[in-house]
Amino acid sequence: MNSIITDIKPQVNSTSRFSVFIDGEFAFGISDFDLFNLRLCKGDEITEEKMAEIENVIDIDKCKNYAIDLVSRKMYSEKEIRAKMKQKEFSQTAIDSVVDILKEYGYINDEAYAAIYCEHYMKKYGVKKLEFELKNKGIAPEIIENAVAGVKNDDTLEELIKKRVAGKELDVKEYSKTVRYFLSKGFEYDKIASILNKMRDEF
Repeated sequence: MNSIITDIKPQVNSTSRFSVFIDGEFAFGISDFDLFNLRLCKGDEITEEKMAEIENVIDIDKCKNYAIDLVSRKMYSEKEIRAKMKQKEFSQTAIDSVVDILKEYGYINDEAYAAIYCEHYMKKYGVKKLEFELKNKGIAPEIIENAVAGVKNDDTLEELIKKRVAGKELDVKEYSKTVRYFLSKGFEYDKIASILNKMRDEF
């Protein structure tokens, strides 16, 4: 025997959401948009198939609201936002649907993300480090290549090196420590060595 929708009431704290009662008991809350699209009315019979459809729609709506709250605070790559939604145990169907929505409205754009990431961190990291971090964030190789192509931070590297070695004797030990440090930041050895050699010659 199928269940019956016995009541649909507007929620007190939200004018755009409704509470749906099945067989006299609260069953679920739903947005006015989804309520309309599902064509739910008082007196409707709810089969198992219909209930599964309703649950899927509600899951997508919750997933979407969660994702929009995240992207309204900061930028995420597609891989990062998928991981966040997966942690909340949303279904794969909901995650895929929400990612499509976020892409359509420009909330997810890996090209823009990579460009902004490089612009923000180019004064701290070298190209190799930027490439490594973007790869970990799931950015496609061709997007990474385009993003780092515009990174010109040789002057920044020189400023960072001068700041690090200021007041220190640039002996073999300090020279090696400085090279290792900036290699770990993703800067190229040739550029690091060139700046250090120039500084040592000037000294």
